[in-house]
Amino acid sequence: MHHEIIYLFIVAQFLILYHDAILRYILLRLFMDWVFPISSLSCQSDVDRRDLALSSNHITRMFCPISAVPNMAPRELSALEKFLGLKKPHKYSTQGVKKVPVLQINSGPPLVGLGTIACHLVKEAKRPDLLGDSAESRAVVQQWIEHRVTKLDRCRKDDVKTFLKDLDHYLQDMVYLAGNHFTLADILIYYGIHPFMVDMAIHEKEQFINVTRWFDHVQHYPGVQHHLPLVTFCR
Repeated sequence: MHHEIIYLFIVAQFLILYHDAILRYILLRLFMDWVFPISSLSCQSDVDRRDLALSSNHITRMFCPISAVPNMAPRELSALEKFLGLKKPHKYSTQGVKKVPVLQINSGPPLVGLGTIACHLVKEAKRPDLLGDSAESRAVVQQWIEHRVTKLDRCRKDDVKTFLKDLDHYLQDMVYLAGNHFTLADILIYYGIHPFMVDMAIHEKEQFINVTRWFDHVQHYPGVQHHLPLVTFCR
């Protein structure tokens, strides 16, 4: 089994040559299904099957941007609804190969994109404070929402440390992304980097002391964590 994992790892490196993220993800999953057909493995125990599944998921995250991995935006938006206390849950669809979230509002034009829909939900819940309490903070919130969609969601695991390094420097003198007040930007960036933080070892997290401080504040903010597992930072 270990030889097969090494073989898949080598094959996955060639997939980086494909610039299309979705194609790279599809090809990688096909290779995993070919080399590791879980249902017909000759694994001797459930532990072997668990280790194989973990290895395959780890390789997928390593070589594919987060936006190419099965889309989590609808789940994030549902969690945001619960945080905001919205009584009636919305139904989300996706469009295109990148699975961009779509929300149809009555008979009007649909709302498209994670940032657009998230801002709409905040306004629907009558929580303008989450979008910033001044012109400057509102601009900062929108900037970080844009960073989430245009930068973070396109990061591979190899690239995410650059994003975290920049974020760590930014948070050096900040409590939250828009200053001293918790906003929608904190929620969406928290959701976005969570898959990476879960996979990082303690000593890796310690390289980003300001990010870990901020992340821990956000994950303990009432109502935010929901479906996501708690990330630990202590040895």
